Amino acid sequence: MNKFNFGPNDTAIQQWGCFDKWALSHLDAHQVVYAFSDGSQYTIYVTYSHHCFAKTVKGYNDHANLLFPHSKDPRHFHQERYQLSLYLPDIIPQLPELYTFLGGGGGYCSCKVLSHEGKEMDYLVVFKMFKSINKLRLHVTSAYPYQRGKTRKVGFEKIVKALHEGRKLPGSK
Repeated sequence: MNKFNFGPNDTAIQQWGCFDKWALSHLDAHQVVYAFSDGSQYTIYVTYSHHCFAKTVKGYNDHANLLFPHSKDPRHFHQERYQLSLYLPDIIPQLPELYTFLGGGGGYCSCKVLSHEGKEMDYLVVFKMFKSINKLRLHVTSAYPYQRGKTRKVGFEKIVKALHEGRKLPGSK
């Protein structure tokens, strides 16, 4: 189902349903309205990749018979990534308050210390921002636990405003 009309070139899954016994509806497309201190407000349409709950097939096999059948990028279901992905709908609205920084491949990342099964950990949320049919889009390309190293902070508000105004995104080449 196409919940939002993003245009023919935007192929993000908008309604996930279930995979085996795991519900994925927490990753359904949704919109978030971000309000900034200068009074400006921006509606961002959010989608998620299967990389939030699956890991590359090469050299990894959490559930041998649970291969997520993505046409161009099949991956194995990953229990820990799935459990952490349940936090994503709560993390995305908080992006302006979280530490966002330049990520690999021109993406933007935000890390947040989360408690998972009683342990604190860093969680990397990798996202791309772009326009599609005059809509501001945020697509979470991946999310996983990681060890935070040296990064260069880029404010989320700066990213949103540059995208809205049609300017080059901070850190893009």
